Amino acid sequence: MHALREGARFRGACADEAGENVLVLAPVVRRFFKVPQVTSEEFHANIRPRLSELSGGTLADLEYRSRQLIARVHFAISEGGTPTRRGILFSFFQQGGGLAIGAALEDERYPIDDLIFDLSNLRAIIEHGLIEWRSLLRHLVWAPSYESTDSPALADLPPLTAAQQRR
Repeated sequence: MHALREGARFRGACADEAGENVLVLAPVVRRFFKVPQVTSEEFHANIRPRLSELSGGTLADLEYRSRQLIARVHFAISEGGTPTRRGILFSFFQQGGGLAIGAALEDERYPIDDLIFDLSNLRAIIEHGLIEWRSLLRHLVWAPSYESTDSPALADLPPLTAAQQRR
């Protein structure tokens, strides 16, 4: 599930529009509800009320963005004002990894094979980011040194022509 971390909030795709009044559910939602697609009415009647159960948080809102239905969920703080177990776990990860791991550990129906596969995908993303970071550092280390520290952006520019001034 593609997601963005925003402090104590989680925002992620829960469905894609597949045609008029048809929503194809995101993999995590599909696995939880055991259906691949639903009508918009079925989604709002049967799935929307249970998104909090799936995420372990409180559904803040749903919005459409470029043919995707995005759910925004608050989950880091319980009703009593203390951090939830899932919220604590989520805080150790970037993007949706912590939420996926927290949900997997809490759901006894989550097959271990799926958990291993999902965690390996998460690790692959992390390793890809590490490779990119190391590549960037190598570029910086091996970049040629410049004698002048004057930026060309600070140089005086010639005056604008009369045509340029009229724009």
